[in-house]
Amino acid sequence: MPVSSSSDGSETGDAWLGVFKSTNGGQTWQSTLLPGYPQDSSSPGFASPLKGFQAAADPVVRAGANGMFYFSGIVLNRDPNNPLGGVFVARFIDDNNTENGDPVAYLGTSMIDRGTAGQFDDKPRIAVAPGPRGAAPCTVNGQTFPAQNVYLAYTTSLA
Repeated sequence: MPVSSSSDGSETGDAWLGVFKSTNGGQTWQSTLLPGYPQDSSSPGFASPLKGFQAAADPVVRAGANGMFYFSGIVLNRDPNNPLGGVFVARFIDDNNTENGDPVAYLGTSMIDRGTAGQFDDKPRIAVAPGPRGAAPCTVNGQTFPAQNVYLAYTTSLA
């Protein structure tokens, strides 16, 4: 995908991952970008380990128990002098606690791996399964529910 540029040749934007939500059974949709995109000046954006990367791609979303959602993808820099990238998992929860407004809350993002010079992380895949029998329960946004395992696979290519 080509990078957009302004008349002076400076970069104005690149690919990033969107989050699309419907609060009325799919009749209408709202979208936003996953926190951490280059122009993001929000608190979650600055706190995101994705902040500082030029682009994000390859989204995969999986639903877990009790309204949890896991969103994985890759981030990268196209700059040949700083070509690093990485693979991440972001977490969301549907609190199912409102009839008006957005019940889906962003919980944060974890960087799982960062590529190094000469390596590139790519093609993430994610799966969610019940946690092991007897595992301690999780508490997220005041909800307590059985633990769940999140599995992530991805490739690392040599550049």
